[in-house]
Amino acid sequence: MKIFDFNWFELKSEEPLALTIGTFDGVHKGHQSILKSVVEKAHQKGLKSAILTFSNHPRLLLNPHAEGIEILQTAKEKLSVFEEVGIDMVFYLDLLPGIFDFEAHRFVEEIIIEKLQAQFVCIGYDHRFGKNRGGDIHLLKQFQSNFEVLQIPVLEEEAIAISSTRIREALRDGKVQEANALLGRKYPLTGQVIHGNKWGRTIGFPTANIQLDHPQKLIPKVGIYAAEVYLPSFKKSFLGMLYIGYRTGLDGQEKRIEVHLFDFDEEIYGQEIQVQLNAFIREDQVVTSLSELIPLLDKDKQNVLEFFAKQNFVA
Repeated sequence: MKIFDFNWFELKSEEPLALTIGTFDGVHKGHQSILKSVVEKAHQKGLKSAILTFSNHPRLLLNPHAEGIEILQTAKEKLSVFEEVGIDMVFYLDLLPGIFDFEAHRFVEEIIIEKLQAQFVCIGYDHRFGKNRGGDIHLLKQFQSNFEVLQIPVLEEEAIAISSTRIREALRDGKVQEANALLGRKYPLTGQVIHGNKWGRTIGFPTANIQLDHPQKLIPKVGIYAAEVYLPSFKKSFLGMLYIGYRTGLDGQEKRIEVHLFDFDEEIYGQEIQVQLNAFIREDQVVTSLSELIPLLDKDKQNVLEFFAKQNFVA
């Protein structure tokens, strides 16, 4: 898969494309149906499949200090899904001068037609583009002499309309399995292992403290989770239990994300780590001492292992 994020003045696609446009936060099942349609059309017509998107949330590009934005995926996590689906090219709009001032009509003519030579354009049921979100499926259909147009309707999972908003709500409520069903995969938290206060080692539950790759990554509800942990340096996954919370009653200063890996005893400080959430196990609880914490963690481990056993899961 090729990624284009350079000077747009120099860009012109060397071959015609089957294209989709969007932010694709989460790349959930609804997004995946769009991407699959693009890949299928590309194969049918001998085109390259492509995505026109942003590497970061558009509101963060307009204001890097904007508050209240929680993304479901980092750029790296998103690219991984694009590649899995079979996308050939990704074009980032971040460096296009004045992109947020492009009128929708101009965007279609100068970007989609002239620069990208799109012969097929597919969008989701509610997608709008261009200045003040002025472009939609009706505008695209005005250019059907230049390219074929397709709009994918909303998808539902057990009567729930699939949307990034619904997935965010589920994660904030600790409904991880619902969020995973809508995403079509397990929700990831990706980052780097950093030093903590090493309390876990003293009570038999060493943890990897995680600093997330993106400060606006959505962190699910505080509590204990069953999780799969992938370590690129080991090229394998491990089972574990994840804690998100403030260690209420102990230090309680800042939100922590830390994971205990089962049957693992290696130093991994500074290494990349990806935790995939499988299920919410329990709410966070106030503890006032480490001795009070130990039986809770023993029970958590038992519950997490029972969950994986019921799923017939092997890391």
